[in-house]
Amino acid sequence: MTATRTIPAVLLVLIGQACADARPRPAGFTILDSAGVRIIDNAAPEWTEATAWTVDPEPVLSVGVASGEEPYLLSGVAGALRLDDGGLVIADGRSRELRFFDATGAWVRSVGGSGAGPGEFGSLRAVRRCGSDTLYAFDLGWRAGLFTTSGDWIGRLPQIITPAGGPPQDLSCGDGRFVAVGWDPEQLHRFIGYHRFHPPLQLVDASGSTVAELGTFPGLEYIGEEGGAGPHRFTRMLVHAIVGDRIYVGTGDGYEIRVLGLDGRLESLIRWTGPDLAFTDADLTRYRERRRAAATPESRQSVERDLRDWLRPETWPAYDALVLDPAGDLWIEDYDRPDPDPGKRWTVLDSEGRLLGRVALPEGLRLTEIGRDHVVGVRRDALDVERVEVFRLAKPAPPRGR
Repeated sequence: MTATRTIPAVLLVLIGQACADARPRPAGFTILDSAGVRIIDNAAPEWTEATAWTVDPEPVLSVGVASGEEPYLLSGVAGALRLDDGGLVIADGRSRELRFFDATGAWVRSVGGSGAGPGEFGSLRAVRRCGSDTLYAFDLGWRAGLFTTSGDWIGRLPQIITPAGGPPQDLSCGDGRFVAVGWDPEQLHRFIGYHRFHPPLQLVDASGSTVAELGTFPGLEYIGEEGGAGPHRFTRMLVHAIVGDRIYVGTGDGYEIRVLGLDGRLESLIRWTGPDLAFTDADLTRYRERRRAAATPESRQSVERDLRDWLRPETWPAYDALVLDPAGDLWIEDYDRPDPDPGKRWTVLDSEGRLLGRVALPEGLRLTEIGRDHVVGVRRDALDVERVEVFRLAKPAPPRGR
């Protein structure tokens, strides 16, 4: 009798995928299929030292001064984008203006301002493109005012209302759609001790209508006390982004991002390797040293009380933020640990879920935009002066298929 072997189903899937996609993959990149969900595992980055993307240490454009004309005095910058002509639009939180500058950094015009009339704002929290050339300027309730890229007023979108009532607590946008983070009913009740909220996500169209309920996800971690509740010192963040027919969601519990369809169905899990998440005694020592070094004489007593009473976590959050670049690559910000390296690092995965590598940003830069060949961010100098800066993003070898 001739012996036969049964080929495992997972192996058949891998063979089929290999035939469908004959392109070489980096070592450690695998795709499995489990009950209709693709599981993309990355054990090693694709970039080598020679092909890694880098951000130049010095800006090619900087806007913001300690003293001078009003348009250059920035305060509470809520966002900044580079325009197609090389200029900048900056959302200034204090004045509630969108300020436009040319490619040399010279001021062109300011629009908006404080008020309730057309093109005015009661608050200003962000400016984004949302997948189009139109500028979306958001207030604290995530209601969008629309402007052309030259600063002309277009109109205002309807307010998005969450199922629990009221505006979203967070929002991402792309291609005329919005992912709105609602409110966990538990957030309305008083509690003592540790609690993690599970807010619902909705897919909303430009009319403010809900297209799909996307489910609930683990979000912020809070500590409740007699006097009220506040975020855990090392709270995990619910991050999300949308492009085309994909919605990306991450909870920060591990190095994993969920990919949902527009109906909320889980389509893929993207996984990669990263620094050990265990919270060690050495981590505790570095954290305490940093808090004490930053304390003022007036705050030292409260800092010491906080260090004594706070709840120590077992693990660090895996990441802080998720941003999509124009090519659909995922940029995932490392969690801000009290490490000796002050520069922020971002893990980059391509649109297919391949781990490309990590990019370091200049020290102190708060990222506001990733372009095809640049990054934009905000930095404060030693005098606490805000400056919006543009840095060149160098890509020695683009990912395959570009």
